[in-house]
Amino acid sequence: MLRRLRHSNILKYASIASLISASFIYGVSVGAYKVFPYNLLKNAKAKITGSEPLPLHKRLKCEIPQVQNVSPDSVVIVGHAYSGSQDFINPSLERFLKTQSKNIDHVFFTGDVLGRPSQSKWENLKAFFTTESLDFSIIPGNHDVGFGDNALRDIFTSQFEFSHMKPITFRAADATFILEDSTLLDGKLSQESISTLNQNYDGEHKLILLRHHIPVTELLYSANRLSGYADDLHAIVELERQITQNLTIIAGDGGQNSKLSGSECAQFGKIKIIVNGLGNVARDEVLIIHSGQIGRYKIGQNRKASD
Repeated sequence: MLRRLRHSNILKYASIASLISASFIYGVSVGAYKVFPYNLLKNAKAKITGSEPLPLHKRLKCEIPQVQNVSPDSVVIVGHAYSGSQDFINPSLERFLKTQSKNIDHVFFTGDVLGRPSQSKWENLKAFFTTESLDFSIIPGNHDVGFGDNALRDIFTSQFEFSHMKPITFRAADATFILEDSTLLDGKLSQESISTLNQNYDGEHKLILLRHHIPVTELLYSANRLSGYADDLHAIVELERQITQNLTIIAGDGGQNSKLSGSECAQFGKIKIIVNGLGNVARDEVLIIHSGQIGRYKIGQNRKASD
């Protein structure tokens, strides 16, 4: 009996020692090799201290090809569209939409469409698209509707028939788009959206989620601002485990930082995440989707950065 007890104690202490050793080794690996949850911890610290979030690890970085032409029936995606104008969309974007209207099937705004929105400004935007015979949808950002229930959201919902309280499914350009209002979610992907994504893949069309906020910690360095983001934002590894199909997520909370490119991209396993937005600078670009393929199209002119 005594021997059994001693043997049991030895096994117990050996298990505890092994667990402590494994935790220590993993803790060292987090710092040395920048594995999960390194980015989560670093970006949480950046949010608290106001320092810069961690740049994207090169193993996650992906490239988006640049396209020289806008093919007929293309879909255009653009974030931070007001940059350069508080009362309307960016001047370069306006020119682009006018000159390419015949080739554009649909325009998706991924938030921050107007700098200081009002009922009359939304009406002006709708009138512009009517004049150019263009269809458009808005996935709102914090500039458009604020956070939670407020007067800005009331104005927005009074102007547009669609609501993003639940994910909306939209099909165009050989792709299936899911539209999600991230201003209601502290930047996180909702379980309802994840379920919608997993149920909407048909094997033929590219699956694309459109939202304003960046959904993972690894790309927070490209966010225009860190306000409005949850402290427990997903890491890309965590999010990838919950998605059963190949998925591209496009977020519009980027582009304002002139030190970054207009489009940042990260990929891990089944998930690719793109952050795109305008900064009223020469490198400004929109995303073009045609035949299920995503490309960057430059619209910027030679001008100084302005928010």
